[in-house]
Amino acid sequence: MICFKRSLAAFCIICILNSSLAVADDRFESALSQVTLERDKESALIAANQLFDLSDITAPQKALVLSERGKIYFSLGKLNKALEDFEQCQKISHDNQLLDQEALAFKMIGVMHY
Repeated sequence: MICFKRSLAAFCIICILNSSLAVADDRFESALSQVTLERDKESALIAANQLFDLSDITAPQKALVLSERGKIYFSLGKLNKALEDFEQCQKISHDNQLLDQEALAFKMIGVMHY
């Protein structure tokens, strides 16, 4: 019986943690989509910087922000900053085995060098 109670308690804790992570993921996705949809690129850059500076985002989320910020820099003609972001995105993506994100980063690095 004690083993069952411990298992149930552990299960409840995991459920609570997963639900709070899901909420945090939803907020992140919402904030990232606002950055993506922002027409004013200077405002989008400010929002992307604020999102990137959050202490509780994960490495894969940082890679997504770097990719979006790189695209913003590219559209503003700030090519060196865009390249830095895409290279950093590629490294984080590689380190976390995010193959699609890494491929996109390599594509954008190629575009930058073309």
